[in-house]
Amino acid sequence: MEATKTDRLVYGDVLRCLAAFAVVLLHCAGASLAAEDPASTRFLVLNVLDGACRWAVPMFVMISGAFLLDPEKPMGRKKWLGYVKRAALLLVFWSFFYAFVDTYGTYAGAEWCLAALNRVVTGQLHYHLWYLPALLGLYLLIPPLRALIRGASRRTLWYLAGLWGAVALGAHTLASLLPGWLGQPWVELLRLSALTDLWGFLLLGYLLKTCALDPRREWICYALGALGLAVTWGGTWLLSLRQGGLDMRLYGYLTPNVALTAAALFLAARRRRWGGGAVWAAAAPATLGVYLLHPLLLLVCQNHGLPRPGWGVWWAVPAEAAILFAVALGGSLILRRIPKVGKILF
Repeated sequence: MEATKTDRLVYGDVLRCLAAFAVVLLHCAGASLAAEDPASTRFLVLNVLDGACRWAVPMFVMISGAFLLDPEKPMGRKKWLGYVKRAALLLVFWSFFYAFVDTYGTYAGAEWCLAALNRVVTGQLHYHLWYLPALLGLYLLIPPLRALIRGASRRTLWYLAGLWGAVALGAHTLASLLPGWLGQPWVELLRLSALTDLWGFLLLGYLLKTCALDPRREWICYALGALGLAVTWGGTWLLSLRQGGLDMRLYGYLTPNVALTAAALFLAARRRRWGGGAVWAAAAPATLGVYLLHPLLLLVCQNHGLPRPGWGVWWAVPAEAAILFAVALGGSLILRRIPKVGKILF
């Protein structure tokens, strides 16, 4: 695997950049998808674009796990607290920033401040900011997970990852698609709810980074990833046709289809030898800024009456996403130069 002079793995930087673009494309496609007729060609195209990007958030978590859980990389108390403090500052700053944006024009003066404060206190965050409290929670789990990895065998770690997949991905998805399915009460009776949510992607990222797969098993992983993508597309289309409108149950990050696609892409990026390591390394730290800034750019476009792509969505929506990504990336790179706070908040 190719590393830069700063000991950065190039594929990690590449995946961060690709995942950031995928999030932007997801939101550009999703802005119109819910209003489309599931039987229309526009729905099919937007479903393909949106569904092809659902791996992005799991990928961000897997990349974090790949590097933060590695016992060969020291993680002292001070360094860990640095991650926690930054996540907390990000959460506070951006929650208030978007709370003021969301209430702008509705209130004025002191009422505006109180309305924004109320939104933050009651957890009414802007739609994309859910990731920040989740990130803070994941960072709080780093010490026990690192201790587990240092003391457990690979077989035990894969067992835990498999158990998480069965409960958080399998049982969660079955409960969504088939409410009241036969095994659901037993999942609750066994008190396995602690195995749900995103933390398993941290462990999965570390295991995929350090695993040694023979070519046959690796290709099986790629085939399962492709199957997961096909399920995301086809399943969403069929469920939406039956419902008469967009059904997003197979778009969830805690679904086997999305997780398999993310894992396959991780392995594929790890296998490939990437060039331009310095370029990827320069862009990757600004990807969090892209995630945080691009909804603001979308909102500005909407408020100024810029038209949504009405024809040729198969190329117009990706082009829109590329422009927004480039502007957000450039803005993040510039804002990161602000002394003392730039690299913390962007």
